[in-house]
Amino acid sequence: MGAPTVADDRLVFAVDDPEHHLAMVRLEVDDDLVADHRFRRTADGWRLAIPLPPLGRLEYRFLVTDDHGAAQVVLDPDNPERVATAFGDRSVALLPGYEPPAWLDEPGVEAVRHHDLVPTVVGDVPVTTWFPADLPDTTPAPLLVVHDGPEYDRLAGLGQWAASTVATGRLPRFRMALLQPVERDAWYAVNPRWPDAVTAVVAEADRRRPRRGALVTMGASLGGLAALQVALAGGVATRGVFSQSGSFFRPELDPQEGAYPHFDRVSGWVAERDTDVVTEDRLDVVLTCGRREENHANNVAMAATLRAVGHDVVLHDLDDLHNYTAWRDGLEPGLGDLLVRTWGGPGDPPASGDEETP
Repeated sequence: MGAPTVADDRLVFAVDDPEHHLAMVRLEVDDDLVADHRFRRTADGWRLAIPLPPLGRLEYRFLVTDDHGAAQVVLDPDNPERVATAFGDRSVALLPGYEPPAWLDEPGVEAVRHHDLVPTVVGDVPVTTWFPADLPDTTPAPLLVVHDGPEYDRLAGLGQWAASTVATGRLPRFRMALLQPVERDAWYAVNPRWPDAVTAVVAEADRRRPRRGALVTMGASLGGLAALQVALAGGVATRGVFSQSGSFFRPELDPQEGAYPHFDRVSGWVAERDTDVVTEDRLDVVLTCGRREENHANNVAMAATLRAVGHDVVLHDLDDLHNYTAWRDGLEPGLGDLLVRTWGGPGDPPASGDEETP
């Protein structure tokens, strides 16, 4: 029957089952969006109509139970639109008005990726260094540190975005340190040793390929939290933070996360930000978050907290949920503008204080 259709402000899903081999079909999707997940049987299959979600796109799967009681989660067999996620492939309904980022169709510079293991206080951190192929190792260049970097590269097209921004002249040639978390929760959930680990990663990056300018950190979800923690810790001169759907848990806003093993550590650190005092070292912070995400309220609260203590903060609301395609679609204009403010354009001199590393 093809992809889901829109009719009378409703999104309609259909599953063919003319011989009635299925006993039940349910929609697997964010519970906050859909009250009724269960399909109704029709003459030749199954049908479900839900209110049109306030999103640009919707990732989903089907939970189907056959007439012998066996259940399995499957992709929509009649919808060719699919996406790879951190938790496996999903079918995708593209809703009216959705447009993918223009940079996906722009040319990009040829890039190189080098893989290393960097010893740190939390253990060896796998790091993939991305850089334009025509940028010599001896030439100083800005550095962007990316939490969950390999997944950002694979699932959100971060390398493609970086290559296009350099090719189109939006940004100078730069490098990215793509950090792969071996113990993600233990490292990213406000581990007090994590900023020292990133300092070691940056020092090793500087030793191998000299850096020009202040550091920018980024990440999503727990990685967005870790990016802000690193910047506020001050172990390495950081000017910018790009955090997407950061996990800035607060007990009053996120009771559903109360069972998370590191909830108290995270929420305690978040609460301490209310008492920060900023003098000269103001951060340029850009946050993005889906309007319907659980994390939206705590991102709004964190933006207000950071502004109140003196940081420069922008929050971009997105028409999507907690996934890498949302974070891909949110790279522009937020990350691009942040890096232009921090590093300047290709022909600009370094910003004040952007000395080269030795």
